Amino acid sequence: MTSTPPLSTTDGEDRRIRRNVACVNCRNSKVRCKASNVYGQACQRCAKLSISCVVDKSHKRVTRRSKLEQLEQELKSIKQVVESGVPEDTSKRTPTSPLRSSIAAASYLGPVVLDAVPRPPTPSAEPPASLPLPEATRAPSSAKGRASPRSFDNQVVSGEDVEWYFEKFFTLYHPFVPILRLRDPDECYESDATLFWTIIYVACRRFAKDGVFFNALVSHVGKEIWASVPRASLALESIHAILLACTWPLPTNRFLNDPTNTLAGVAVNACLTFGFHMGPGPRSQFLVGPRVQARLTDEEAMSTWALCCVIAQRAATGAGLPAPSIQLSNVPCKKVLDSTKWKDLLFMLDVQMYINKTQANAHAQMLAQGGIASHSVQQWDEEFDSFRPFLPRQDTDLCYFVELASKLEVQAYYFCTPPSSSPNMDAHLATSKAFVTARSLICHALDLEKRAKFMAHGPFWVFRGVLDASCMLLWILHSTLAPDTAAHEADTLAQQGSRAVKLCSIREGDLPHRAAIILETYWSVRHLLPKVEGPPLAWSSRLGAPTTFSALRHFKARIEEAKNNSNGLETRPPPMVESVPGNGLALNHAPNPAIDIFQDIDWSMFASDFDWVYDENFVLST
Repeated sequence: MTSTPPLSTTDGEDRRIRRNVACVNCRNSKVRCKASNVYGQACQRCAKLSISCVVDKSHKRVTRRSKLEQLEQELKSIKQVVESGVPEDTSKRTPTSPLRSSIAAASYLGPVVLDAVPRPPTPSAEPPASLPLPEATRAPSSAKGRASPRSFDNQVVSGEDVEWYFEKFFTLYHPFVPILRLRDPDECYESDATLFWTIIYVACRRFAKDGVFFNALVSHVGKEIWASVPRASLALESIHAILLACTWPLPTNRFLNDPTNTLAGVAVNACLTFGFHMGPGPRSQFLVGPRVQARLTDEEAMSTWALCCVIAQRAATGAGLPAPSIQLSNVPCKKVLDSTKWKDLLFMLDVQMYINKTQANAHAQMLAQGGIASHSVQQWDEEFDSFRPFLPRQDTDLCYFVELASKLEVQAYYFCTPPSSSPNMDAHLATSKAFVTARSLICHALDLEKRAKFMAHGPFWVFRGVLDASCMLLWILHSTLAPDTAAHEADTLAQQGSRAVKLCSIREGDLPHRAAIILETYWSVRHLLPKVEGPPLAWSSRLGAPTTFSALRHFKARIEEAKNNSNGLETRPPPMVESVPGNGLALNHAPNPAIDIFQDIDWSMFASDFDWVYDENFVLST
């Protein structure tokens, strides 16, 4: 008589089979499916979410990557057919810069979220068949076919969201600093978790799924960046994480405690310990101890070193500190970085070399005679114009912006003349030069923002350049040396300057947002203040940003003065005059009589960010 197998074995096999097959919902979300011990009931996740639980062995999850690969295959087929009929003349093709590639990609990636709390990540529109993805903007592909979900501080990011954030970063942000060698999310996380979360943070600056997640991510990245400082001299990925944190600073930074210059110094010292400053080669005398395991190509080393030099110089300029004492030689870099994708980086390196030399000379004159001679500034200004034709590339939007920002930085030294000497250049001419450059920079930045969300995704030096130009414009427009312009034109320029600064903001209360409030408030109370006599004042000791620091302090003091003078007086701003296109007439928009221009001002902000000389009475009085 044949024995019957026990029922427990059949049940065990059935449970084992069900455990090895994930339901459709868990497959789509790429999470582990924990089957219920009771046959026929939903898994733990579906039961918790109160959704239907369906097990289908034949179900295959369709990802955006598979769609993209299919589209690319179709594009290749179309391209082969076209090339077989009409041969393409590659000798006349102009290489596409990384920034122009990001502009083209941004045109079909949908609108950029500019709200304080961006909307949740949604799949972007598929690119049209006639627009293949540029090489600099291709989405990263995971070696495993999909990214793993990650978590920190009870915050979970699904694998699909990780891929989405990485795609946004490499499409819209990485073209500014194309130095990362790890584009696969899983490989990046396994190599350096700090770099992984820093990439997610940069993408979340405009595309965070919610405000709570972004705030937690900012706090986490801030702690992880400082924890990675001891590791920076041991791993290239740690240096890259610090450089990204410098390029796109945390929104919690303030003028008085901005750590960008400190972190840039850490990155420079880490590169020095690797021997990057020696140029291409084995660098065996530097790769000792734990660094002997480092596997670096000359391109990776030189691109990292070039970006370190650029960020170190820009951070020192933004902080108003002397030029960093580092080797800003571009000869080794140019020997290795001969690809078209490095042209923008080499352009910025060449410009920063000139600014580094100019800033060092200005610092020496300031220490010797308490200021900078105007004839020296005129010579530097003319040298910069003659230096421009020898730069590697000048036909990209990023290069033109950097050129204008650097020229304005040099022209700001016109207002740093020693107090005991008479200026050799007419004040009207110096002011006119700075005004034209600042106006051109603001107009160019707003045009780039309209076409490519330039300020929304730009690095920190974009904000600093826009802030320098806006401070220069507002100071000159409300001075006795203001150009002969109509009232509505001056008002439009001032509003464009403050608007450009605000466009660099990623959330309420960050540095660009607070600076924009200062500019807007000062311009709105100008009718309560007398015009400034003479050219803009400058703090010559704050090299690189002499007029910006003095302007912010001046604006804050004048706002306080206007507030004190407004007691019992009319505090409404003057009517805004707007030109009407076509008929040349103007319309006066009378302000609301119930509006007080001081009622919505956060007065504590002025003391915490812009009150360089702490005034306890002012804080207590407000």
